[in-house]
Amino acid sequence: MINESGVLETDVFIKPTDSHQYLHSSFCHRGACKRSIRFAQAMRLSRIWSKSSYFEKRAGELVRFLMERGYRKAYVEVSDK
Repeated sequence: MINESGVLETDVFIKPTDSHQYLHSSFCHRGACKRSIRFAQAMRLSRIWSKSSYFEKRAGELVRFLMERGYRKAYVEVSDK
């Protein structure tokens, strides 16, 4: 929680030791399982942030983390499929 100008704001805290080991895209799991990772993580972020700038920053980090696990950028950035 961040106190800025007397207003309580929330953001996601990520431990420095977090390795972001999401399910790799090449693993043999159903597509629904892989889709649920991006959906669940995005929902988690949307519930925690108090400013849209925090959400945009953390969502960009999530895209990067998932791309590092082999997901295509176009697949990760689509939120309604």
